[in-house]
Amino acid sequence: MIINMKNLLLLLATLAWIPTANASYTETMDPHGLTKNLVTELGMVDDNGQSNQSDKLQKAIDTESAGGGGILFLPKGTYSFGGITMKSNVHLLIENDTVIKPYWPTGTKTVVFSLDGDEGHIENVSIRGVGGKFIVDYSDRGSHPGEGIRTINCRGVRNFLISDLLVKDSFTTYCAVIFTPVKTSGTDKPEVSGPTDGLVMDLISTDSSPGYGLVQMHGGERIHFMNLAAYGGGVTFRLETGAGGEYAGIRDITAKNIYCENGLTAVMLGPHTAQNGMVKIDGVKAKSCAWAVKMGSGFVEKKHEGDPKFRPGRFADGTTVKNIHAIFGTNAAISTKGLGSVPKPYLKNLRFDENDRKQKRVRGPSIGVVRDGTEGSWVPVIENVSCEGFEYNQGVVKGGKEGRVNWKEWMAGTPLLKQMEAFLAKQAETSDSNAKERKGKNRTRDKANTAPASTVEEAPPVSPSVSVAESGRETIVFNEGWRFERFGWMPDGSLRAEPQDLQVPSFDDSSWRVLNLPHDWGIEGPFRDDLPNRTGKLPWAGIGWYRKSFPSHESDASKRIFIEFDGAMSGTSVWLNGEFIGEWPYGYSSFRFELTDHLHPGERNTIAVRLDNKPESSRWYPGGGIYRNVRIVKCHPVHIGQWGVAVTTPTVTHQVATVQISTEVEGADESTKVQHEVRLMATSEVVANQPGANCTIQIDAPKLWDLATPNLYVLKTTINQDDMVVDVVETTFGIRSIEFDADRGFLLNGKVVRMNGVCQHHDLGPLGSAVNTRAMERQIEILQSMGCNAIRTSHNPPAPELLDLCDRMGMLVQVEAFDCWKTGKIPNDYSLHFPQWHEKDLRAMVRRDRNHPCVVMWSTGNEIREQNHEAGHAISQRLTDIVRTEDPTRPVTAGCNMPAAGFNGFEKTIDLFGYNYKPQLYGKFRQTHPDQPLYGSETASTVSSRGEYFFPVSNNKSKGSGGWFQVSSYDLSAPPWANNPDIEFTAQDRFPGVFGEFVWTGFDYLGEPTPYNNDATNLLNFSDPEARQRMETELKRLGDHIPPRSSYFGMIDLCGFPKDRFYLYQARWRPELPMAHILPHWNWPNRIGKVTPVHVYTSGDEAELFLNGKSLGRRKKGEYEYRLRWDEIVYEPGELKVVTYNQGKPWAESSVKTTDDAAKIELVADRTVITADGRDLSFVRVQVSDIEGLLVPRSDNRVRFTLEGPGEIIAVGNGDPTSHESFQAVNHKVFNGLCLVVVRSKKNKPGDISLTAESDGLRGHQIKLKSTKKRKGLNRAL
Repeated sequence: MIINMKNLLLLLATLAWIPTANASYTETMDPHGLTKNLVTELGMVDDNGQSNQSDKLQKAIDTESAGGGGILFLPKGTYSFGGITMKSNVHLLIENDTVIKPYWPTGTKTVVFSLDGDEGHIENVSIRGVGGKFIVDYSDRGSHPGEGIRTINCRGVRNFLISDLLVKDSFTTYCAVIFTPVKTSGTDKPEVSGPTDGLVMDLISTDSSPGYGLVQMHGGERIHFMNLAAYGGGVTFRLETGAGGEYAGIRDITAKNIYCENGLTAVMLGPHTAQNGMVKIDGVKAKSCAWAVKMGSGFVEKKHEGDPKFRPGRFADGTTVKNIHAIFGTNAAISTKGLGSVPKPYLKNLRFDENDRKQKRVRGPSIGVVRDGTEGSWVPVIENVSCEGFEYNQGVVKGGKEGRVNWKEWMAGTPLLKQMEAFLAKQAETSDSNAKERKGKNRTRDKANTAPASTVEEAPPVSPSVSVAESGRETIVFNEGWRFERFGWMPDGSLRAEPQDLQVPSFDDSSWRVLNLPHDWGIEGPFRDDLPNRTGKLPWAGIGWYRKSFPSHESDASKRIFIEFDGAMSGTSVWLNGEFIGEWPYGYSSFRFELTDHLHPGERNTIAVRLDNKPESSRWYPGGGIYRNVRIVKCHPVHIGQWGVAVTTPTVTHQVATVQISTEVEGADESTKVQHEVRLMATSEVVANQPGANCTIQIDAPKLWDLATPNLYVLKTTINQDDMVVDVVETTFGIRSIEFDADRGFLLNGKVVRMNGVCQHHDLGPLGSAVNTRAMERQIEILQSMGCNAIRTSHNPPAPELLDLCDRMGMLVQVEAFDCWKTGKIPNDYSLHFPQWHEKDLRAMVRRDRNHPCVVMWSTGNEIREQNHEAGHAISQRLTDIVRTEDPTRPVTAGCNMPAAGFNGFEKTIDLFGYNYKPQLYGKFRQTHPDQPLYGSETASTVSSRGEYFFPVSNNKSKGSGGWFQVSSYDLSAPPWANNPDIEFTAQDRFPGVFGEFVWTGFDYLGEPTPYNNDATNLLNFSDPEARQRMETELKRLGDHIPPRSSYFGMIDLCGFPKDRFYLYQARWRPELPMAHILPHWNWPNRIGKVTPVHVYTSGDEAELFLNGKSLGRRKKGEYEYRLRWDEIVYEPGELKVVTYNQGKPWAESSVKTTDDAAKIELVADRTVITADGRDLSFVRVQVSDIEGLLVPRSDNRVRFTLEGPGEIIAVGNGDPTSHESFQAVNHKVFNGLCLVVVRSKKNKPGDISLTAESDGLRGHQIKLKSTKKRKGLNRAL
């Protein structure tokens, strides 16, 4: 929801409804009164939380209160402030999804908002989210000695409202919202005053400390609480009224709907010495908590014994907690003093919670539902208690101090006790070591304090160009032997606390998993029904830590050392030897950090990487982890900067070409010399050379880069300092010219080339997002076989290996930067980082990729929300200008989905205009802008499932759903915004100036399973009434947990198997290829005598269809017709055959047959020889066939796989968008007759590999593969 001042007034009117039945709060805010915008009127700035704006906000509050009060509105953004004191008659309204990063100096305790008067009470105040919850986020802070934070402290305040708040904690000290008493001068009442007449509603906290929680009450009167929830931490509603001493106490407190998950308890009642009034709580639910409700007796601390002011506390008679429900779980927070209550059989399941620095909590199974430890000191009323999954303590457990046993004796001999004792010893050792390190912090380090991190040695250093001795540059592939561990959201849905000091070298990571990069933790699963299908139902969100120990030679002291990441998903922070190095939020950018100042030459060093992959940060499956390659680069102080060589070819003919070179040399002085030489790739012959950092080289009779012959050159740049070679860098480039013309389209080397493009997300299907060169190479091979010649990297910068492949294989590429700008699409997307990071990310993208000949245009964004606003036009122009400063040779574009963007001025901020799904506007745009090139930046979005067909066949694009959440493959179905391919083809043919298209999408991808990502409209997609009824029943059963987890958009399924639509595009994009394709399959035992339409895709212009040898008619394509249809065919089993013609001559034939029953499995590998490098892959197609070898189309047999030899099965899949079978399994069902097995070689282990497939009732099959030391060709370590 976007809130401006106009619709804010409408929203304020709705806030007049406040549930006051159980509270004394009286609404005093006039919804029609004057509202002041803190940003546009009062000077606050949305700067992504970079500056402390406490003074500005406090001044606005003070001024408003002094003038009699009013409404202050904080619009959506990210701000930093703290120590704010609310004043009487001021209402602070904060727009939903606004993020407050508290101003919290290191080593201090702070309060974000204080509801308290300097003298006496303040009154009539509120802090509330509008349109949803606002966020106070200190999740990146953690717990440290001497620090603490409260989001809101309510003390001296009357008539107040707090609502719609989300607190993102990180196990810090103190509860988020606290209510404390106020001593009134001259009174002798122990219950004096505090916050009174209040309403607190719709509050959530995450990851609060097990010792604290969301709400804590020490004092207060006539306050109602409703809809409170805490996840992953301590106590939701903590009425432990001990603080405040003789003045503590609460009375007339009511609460409704209290929830806790993975915590200690939802409700805690502990009077200590306070003489409390009545409390009534209705509706308590706890999931995977130690208890749902805990109640304790009153007592007097030893220091107050004998003092008549103190006596055991109590809650007044009639205090009630009712409608309590607990769900058993295994991730409860349990206090050490409560371990005596843990049932003996559960002791083995307890585990140490390292997030608790004070060593007072462990994690384990739920203990019980209600603990009544009042022991008669007061008498609670407990009504309607229920539970699920509990084996012990299913009702109310009475007793005093929990367990009344010595917990260390109770736990004697258990693994947990040993872990805790070891941790305490380690803490003491670490504390002592850190003290020594601080005392003598210099280059000499205590060798006894080296890290126990991974000691797996890296492969010998490699350089892409020359020897280390010659160049002075050393590039080390830094992928092997990392240790990894997850925290935060875990794969099973639980929350695991993140320990402190994981970056410290002495941290013991010996229990962590050892792995090699690239790595995607999300693809490891499991699929979970409760996760959103928009992002693949996989557990990619969470926190991941990687650590690695590595040696450094003493000679490194004279060098500059860098670590380079091609990409890490996401929110990267890096430490070296415990020192913070840097951060980079965007998961798709390549970046590097300098390690020089923190490296210990001659010693082992420890690097630690923390990733924070936030939920609701992506619209599709992003993966999680260091999913691209990592390198260490060592350089002479005088060296070429990162991406410091730029190559352009301003003049290109077949006779001669000019190559312009610019070089950025760091540390250069007057004695620095730069020399360039050019050679053809794969040869040693130098064709040209030239001195100078910036120079022009002429190449005679150049071999041009084009799609058929993608010739490449290598530029070798050498840096000499004082007559010594200190650096050498090689840059691959191509000689080619590009031109975009509004009438002729796209020209490559002066020839018109139509862009037959696809949009591609970055995941590799069952392999996830972890980069693999061979997997990407296979995708390109399949796309090229369809006639595809271009890729749009939607909607982010790609892995550099993809562009290397496109250079070598002859593919055009549009590199795209962002899916959003300042205005976001989901809560945690790139919009949070755009203000601070867009320029860094955009420059990094262009500088990294500007030398690739395959890259022919840059896109600054996809369907960004700012298309219709002048401020957005300014942003677009700014981004275009940034791109042009880095690369003036390629045009800038954007994918626009708003019709007005082509005519409101936005189009003037970019060079090429791209419409997403607007073929109906091609004519208008061409007429209005005759000189601006136009193309379909995102087209079709047709949806289908491979091998699925539903009847009756309808031309209505909203129909076609059927089966178990599938979509018909007649290729006529599309979402409301989209079209079938025929409509897009027609528009392009009517307006040939449209230079091409990028179809959504080439391959299916994980996430976005349209049309099944909107449950409310699913039933409208069914044309068959019986199928609709079955699905309606199924949807009622499943609720929100419908199974689809990957897209239906692809022309090729998730495993790389072509769908029918593949052949429709092949017929258009490869008109010279004689081909014909028939759909559907011809196994329809339940359709004998029923109309079963037949469609034919062919590059010919005419076809005749035969059924069992009988002609069913000869048909010719008309104008703007792209498929031939026989809609009236009555099904009978047998053979369906088509004979096609082109200009009257026989062209191509194809047939489909009714098969026999499934009889055998057949295996076919895309490559039977792979390289023993630990990265190369063989993709094995698994087919269920009948006795004649025909694919049995509706088969779903389960197949078991075994492998022998120096390889491993790393992924399986079948292309079914609804399957939740693990991608890492060794058995899998086929989907409509097909399945895929991916085999990877083992590093430095050549030999024979055997893959065997077996299935009950079918004849098995074995295939032989060979892993060799070296494979010639394209696929090599890049």
